[in-house]
Amino acid sequence: MGGGQSTPVAEILDGSYEGYHVVKVHKDSPAELAGLVPLFDFIVSINEERLYKEDSTFVDQLNANIGVPIPIIVYNSRVRGVRELIIVPSNSWGGAGLLGASIRFCSFETATENVWHVLDVRPNSPVSRAGLKSDVDYILGSCDTTLYDQNSFYQLVEAMNKKPVNLYVYDISTDSCREVTVTPDTDWGGDGSLGCSMGYGLLHRYASERVSLYCNL
Repeated sequence: MGGGQSTPVAEILDGSYEGYHVVKVHKDSPAELAGLVPLFDFIVSINEERLYKEDSTFVDQLNANIGVPIPIIVYNSRVRGVRELIIVPSNSWGGAGLLGASIRFCSFETATENVWHVLDVRPNSPVSRAGLKSDVDYILGSCDTTLYDQNSFYQLVEAMNKKPVNLYVYDISTDSCREVTVTPDTDWGGDGSLGCSMGYGLLHRYASERVSLYCNL
């Protein structure tokens, strides 16, 4: 896939909506230099090999190409499109791993659905002290565990009362992501253990920016 040819996104994905979710990108790493975007990017192909399942293919390609530029195809759930990046695996960039990123294999078919919209943040509440903001902040997931559905977030909060919970948060006002540590506390002095309301479902998803169904690869 090259030479400026336009390839339909559906053809690239080939009916499979799984890939390696880029959860975290470390500073000055090969992943950062390649332009990988944490939380929104899913690596679906490496060196022209489609990654249909979690096996040794991805790691084998990295190990076989240390110091060599290789193409990866990435699906971005924010814009719902794909792009090609060039990454150079390295064992001497100054950190752990050949990519310098935390990844996990999962489905991105419903990537924009499992989000929790932060609303009505109360003053001096646990979420307020953590820096979460009403209306503009969306919780995308947890750094420590996978949140599969609406209830999994509430179960996590309940189980971690008075213990720190590390969350990935997207701010629509700045179009940026950050890690936030919140400590749920049923004794904080107000309702609930977080001190805010949470919106979930169709009316509380951040707006995705649809791009063309074709991309140049």
